[in-house]
Amino acid sequence: ILFNGQKALIEASKKAHVKRFITSGYGMDLSRIKEKECYYYVPKQRIESLLENDSSIEHTFIATELFAEFLFTPDFGIDIKQRIIKSFGPSDMKISTTYTDDIALLLLFFS
Repeated sequence: ILFNGQKALIEASKKAHVKRFITSGYGMDLSRIKEKECYYYVPKQRIESLLENDSSIEHTFIATELFAEFLFTPDFGIDIKQRIIKSFGPSDMKISTTYTDDIALLLLFFS
């Protein structure tokens, strides 16, 4: 759904003459992460590539970075039980977090 759903929304937006498409895949700046480094980001990378190569619709990517609420989940951050920290991208990449409530307020403010 991450790829096909977004692609369908992009096509519908173009047909409806939407001026700017804002992806719903909030997260990291994927330009610094190698494709297929993390299975979760591959569909997002494909959508960003699709939009970057399509001049018929303006687009915006929102890079909120890691949601703070996900920081202590095994798939996306710190796995306390296994004593593992998962990181994607270069080892010198800085990490920042955002709370989902803050993003919701920001989107309401601009809508």
